[in-house]
Amino acid sequence: MVDRYLEAPEWGAEFLERGRRFEARAEEEIVAGLNSGRLGFRARSLYLGIGQSLSLLTVATSCGRGCRSTDHLFENITRRFVNFALAALRLACTGIMGSRSILISRCRER
Repeated sequence: MVDRYLEAPEWGAEFLERGRRFEARAEEEIVAGLNSGRLGFRARSLYLGIGQSLSLLTVATSCGRGCRSTDHLFENITRRFVNFALAALRLACTGIMGSRSILISRCRER
């Protein structure tokens, strides 16, 4: 029985694609609910606040408004935090709970 699956590698690709489509649909519905307020006023305001905060942090970590001419330690640490937060938000919007918790706790440690 195991040999049948090893001889048909497209089965694995089909499994991954089915999961990706499910996550994409879930993400679309969750983000639409957040933007419209269907998931509640607090959820929408939190979502918008996270977006504004990460946007400001992204501006702060770039040299677009002038470079401090340092080793960019602050910018690199902040950029890593923003990347972790964006990944956690992406996982939260796709409905993946366990990985989201891990990334959020990693953001808190940074």
